[in-house]
Amino acid sequence: MFYRNTLQIVAIVNKYLDKKYQKWGPLGISVIVPLFNEEDNIDILYQELQSVLNDKIRLTYEIIFINDGSTDDSLKVLEKIQAEDNRVIVIDFRRNFGQTAAMSAGFDYASGKCSDYLGCGFTE
Repeated sequence: MFYRNTLQIVAIVNKYLDKKYQKWGPLGISVIVPLFNEEDNIDILYQELQSVLNDKIRLTYEIIFINDGSTDDSLKVLEKIQAEDNRVIVIDFRRNFGQTAAMSAGFDYASGKCSDYLGCGFTE
């Protein structure tokens, strides 16, 4: 499931990418990932996103994770990833506001020329 979502990112980026320069400038893409109680899936998604963004797209990027009031250890996993990768941004909601509010916060915070979102769970 993650593979299909990351291929969608490649398709979107290729659609809007300036073929002459193969780059957008300071920040090319923002990937927004709202999540709720996904501690077991976060590392898998992060690794796959890194693989696609580094190997297939090769643009500057940021990954914005929005922890939508998770009650499991999702925030701890996100903070660990953020400490190791300065391209990762974590927004933490104190309670669950829902996917729409989480996506809106991510889009508001995004700096990339192109932004898209992915669901973290295997049911997305």
